[in-house]
Amino acid sequence: MRASVLRGGLVAVALTYAWLAAAEVPTVLAKPVPSHLAANVLVNADLGEHATDQPLAWEFGSAEPGNFEATWSAEGRTAPGSLRLLTHTGKMSGYFTQRVEVTPGDALMVQAWVRMTGGKLLVWLTGSPLLPDGTRLQFDQRYEAQSMKTFFLAPTWIKREYLRGPDPDEWFLVHKAIEIPAGMTALKVGFGSYFGAGEMWIDDIYCGPAQVDVEIKAAAGGEGDGDRITRVEVLAIPGPEIVHDSGPLDGLAAWEGVVAGLDASQDLIVKVSSASGEYSTARVFPHPRGIQ
Repeated sequence: MRASVLRGGLVAVALTYAWLAAAEVPTVLAKPVPSHLAANVLVNADLGEHATDQPLAWEFGSAEPGNFEATWSAEGRTAPGSLRLLTHTGKMSGYFTQRVEVTPGDALMVQAWVRMTGGKLLVWLTGSPLLPDGTRLQFDQRYEAQSMKTFFLAPTWIKREYLRGPDPDEWFLVHKAIEIPAGMTALKVGFGSYFGAGEMWIDDIYCGPAQVDVEIKAAAGGEGDGDRITRVEVLAIPGPEIVHDSGPLDGLAAWEGVVAGLDASQDLIVKVSSASGEYSTARVFPHPRGIQ
């Protein structure tokens, strides 16, 4: 009798282990959308309007303009129109800029969608706060994205997938959240090339309240019971702090939803858990230290 019970327990343990081992991690996609699109303070933010070969309301500047081909491009992420910047050498930087009015104390975010074949993109946000005693300070916030995909040894000697940087055929998000300091009423928003040869396209630029609605799509990694989705959370790191919790889910094959009004100044992660205890995560925003 005792041997029979022991064998039964071993069988149960073995079955449980097989159920866990066979489980696949779920997949998850997270897409942030500004909660207040109409509050975008930039003019011609989607780059649809242009005169000759230049985007309206945007000004290009560089100490060596001959190092660049800076134009409006018919190529766009979702519709025609983007900023195109070809940098011939890394000897000088150059930026498209626009100045906007801001209010001290406001929490803002600056975002754009970018495609690049090489070089280094810099999002450059500057201002000059005025103190009550008449002193002027310097406000300087930056975000970088760079790519080595066009390194001269690729693809003959080095496979392109081994080189750092985003896929040159895909648009990716850049994101920077800021708080406007006391005494600052104007912000210069700049996007451009920072001392790196390459070509890039910039589209769908946003400068407005730092809140996002996150569109989440999750799917079970397999067809087994252990693969089913049991919870979807949005976490703020470090911490982590749970800023959204779906609560227990009844073993779903897929889950879709929108989590609205999240604080875009936080580093947010979507976590999707399965019945087996496996989980997957996805960043809402790119890494706060930049994209490489």
